[in-house]
Amino acid sequence: MRLRRPVPFLVALIVPFVAACTGSDAGDATTPKVASSIEVVSGTGQTAAAASALSQPVVAEVTDQNGDAVANATVTWAATGGGHASAATTSTGPDGRTQVTWTLGTTAGAQALTASTGTLSAAAAATATPGAPVTFSVVGGSAQNGTVGSALAQPISAKVSDAYGNGIPGIAVTFTAAAGSGAVTSPVLTTNALGRAQTIWTLGTTAGAQSVSAAVPGLPDITFNATAAPALASAMSLTPIPATIATGDTVRASGGGTDTYGNATTLPAVVWSSSNPAVATVTSTGLIRGISTGSAQITATALAVVGLSATVNVNVSGPTVLPFNLDIAGVYVTQSTQTFAGAVPLVAGRDGLLRVFARANLANTDTPSIRVRIYQGATLVDTRIVNATLSSVPVSVNEGVLDASWNTYIFGHMIQPGMRILVDVDPANRIMEFNEGDNVFPSTGTPLALDVRTMAPLSARFVPVQQPNATTGDVTEANKATFTTLAAAMYPFAQIDADVRTPYSFDKVLPSSYDTIWNRLLFELEALRVSEGSQRFYYGVIKPDYASGGTGLGFVGNGGPTGRTAIGVDWSNWRAETVAHEWGHNFGRRHVACGGPSNPDPGYPYAGGTLGHYGWDRRTNTLRPLNASFDIMSYCQPYWVSDYTYNAVLTFNGGGAVTTARFAEPSLLLWGRTTPGGDVILEPAFEVTAPPSMPSAGGRFRIEATDAAGARLLDMSFDGMEIDHTGARAFTWVVPLSRLGGRDAATIRLTSGGRQAIQRRAPAAVAGGSAVMADEVRATRTAAGRVRLQWNAARNPVVLVRDARTGQVLSFARGGDRVITAPGAELDVQLSDGVHSSSRKVRVQQ
Repeated sequence: MRLRRPVPFLVALIVPFVAACTGSDAGDATTPKVASSIEVVSGTGQTAAAASALSQPVVAEVTDQNGDAVANATVTWAATGGGHASAATTSTGPDGRTQVTWTLGTTAGAQALTASTGTLSAAAAATATPGAPVTFSVVGGSAQNGTVGSALAQPISAKVSDAYGNGIPGIAVTFTAAAGSGAVTSPVLTTNALGRAQTIWTLGTTAGAQSVSAAVPGLPDITFNATAAPALASAMSLTPIPATIATGDTVRASGGGTDTYGNATTLPAVVWSSSNPAVATVTSTGLIRGISTGSAQITATALAVVGLSATVNVNVSGPTVLPFNLDIAGVYVTQSTQTFAGAVPLVAGRDGLLRVFARANLANTDTPSIRVRIYQGATLVDTRIVNATLSSVPVSVNEGVLDASWNTYIFGHMIQPGMRILVDVDPANRIMEFNEGDNVFPSTGTPLALDVRTMAPLSARFVPVQQPNATTGDVTEANKATFTTLAAAMYPFAQIDADVRTPYSFDKVLPSSYDTIWNRLLFELEALRVSEGSQRFYYGVIKPDYASGGTGLGFVGNGGPTGRTAIGVDWSNWRAETVAHEWGHNFGRRHVACGGPSNPDPGYPYAGGTLGHYGWDRRTNTLRPLNASFDIMSYCQPYWVSDYTYNAVLTFNGGGAVTTARFAEPSLLLWGRTTPGGDVILEPAFEVTAPPSMPSAGGRFRIEATDAAGARLLDMSFDGMEIDHTGARAFTWVVPLSRLGGRDAATIRLTSGGRQAIQRRAPAAVAGGSAVMADEVRATRTAAGRVRLQWNAARNPVVLVRDARTGQVLSFARGGDRVITAPGAELDVQLSDGVHSSSRKVRVQQ
């Protein structure tokens, strides 16, 4: 009995404890866990072919605020890049986990799969690689027209793709020119990261259709086609005519030309003349008429080629006949340069000079007038009578004497698309002629339609450059016209819209010879232009501290949004010539071989850098001599522009095409260059808001950006911009931040020619012995308009300095301690650690 008494007591003690525990468990079971986190715990970072399923499932885990698993949570799966998960929704198990199989989309590159529950989400990343080669296709360069023996303007480009159009890198492509079709620069190439391979095709020497085939193993060959036109005529001949003709009879002669390869070529403009018009005359179309007994030499001269002509002798028998006749040998409008055939297009709104070349078949003392009728479409808008300035009508064309033609000035408002002209000599028929039917031009009596192009004004911006010796280029709003006067007279623009910005501070004094300092100033001004989002042509004006030496430097433009920058001296006797020459480089023109310039244009058609056709200077209403003036891109004087350069500048700047506006967006300024010795330099990147500019074709440079884990965010290859004189190249790209997919770059790498340069995100703290802390910037006024700027150059070797009020870039300052031109009271200083940048508003201390 004593042994049993404690039992109820123990039971009484135990039961409440159990009840208490049971009550606690019951409370947990009735309170559901709330999801506070979702995480992809497995299956991210895989690589597979496009449109294929990943080998490992993607596993997501849902936990509550205590990190405990949440069961039965609904997880929604969504793929970007065109892929899909094996299920749109799944539920977590007791361990809080759920999984799906991820099938990638068809586009090669980075893809993502997002797992979400409620407002929570997490993403898995994968990379889709191209599949097996399926398609081999032409992507550019076919169906071009070129000149025999010359390289085509555009490279020929082929692409190897998988079934979904993804380019496949590393595939060998063999280019083979057909017999007689010339050769390619690189017969065997390997496709680049975009699956493309391209090479330069130099046409064969026989005019007509030519072709190049391209082949890759296992796929059908593709073919590139081109049409080769004859080269400029190098020889000329005349068709035979009877040895003797009677007085009063006519016989027609005709001329033809061949190029250096023997291809027959047309001569668009031929001027005929007779050595003895008293014996035989010849019309503008080669019709020879016997006048009196004797012999004469008939000469046909091709105006398109200097010094090219052919002759034929004619004997005339019978009594003398002296029928007098007038005709018009040619008519054209010139605004700067023009061929006799009027082949150079006109620019709408630009003043011009109409020249009419009337001619007589016999010596005379007549002074007929010329009637000019100007039409806009079918509507007659102007009729004018032009009186003779000579005491007689010339018996042959003398284009080199301005008064040897009937001339009338035409204001720009009349030179518009749709303009047509009709001209006749002796409109009142005061002079007796044997043929009144050839007094009109064109001979059909239908007004001649002129090729008039609408061109946007040339938009330019002059940048005074201040060097450390306190000299600043002398350009102002008041004197800017002294810089543009020659370019305005020569180039195909109706207007030049130029302004002058705040000076740019440069940290070096330019030497008298072109070197890396010249290159860097040019390069920084191009970066200045693109970071300000401007499409103007920027021209840095320098005041040299030498009396003889380098005068200017510019990028050789390639027609894209970059390379619109040049620099030149402010010397009053040389500034206009330098601007016109360096802008020529910006317009894609190389040097012309006269005076020993570097890297001359092999396609320039006129010997010795001469003009080839007469120029007209509207400022003085004078002609530029044919063989005593030289193209502006040469080093010989006096300067003018040839029709070759004029047409190229017209085409480069749109040739009448409508340009599309480009809009600014947050972007990364990536800029770098090579030295003349081949070293590569990659400058620190800056974040700017500017219109994007991206390379459109591969080339010798490659730039890559990767994140901290080594994943590639950006991969571009391109050729960069050629710098005149030095042979160096540079690039300035504005890459939208959206191209990085929202991820931060940690490393930017530039490679070219086996050499590389790298920018890495700087550590959080870098002292480097600077007088200022890591992110501190000091600005102190040293004089009116001058500020001393100090910062930590060990962490930020280059800073982008703007005027805080205007946003204008004042300098890409280097070295940690610089004095710059800064009239404002506050600066916006952008610090770059090499990859990322941040801005500081800095008050200037007085």
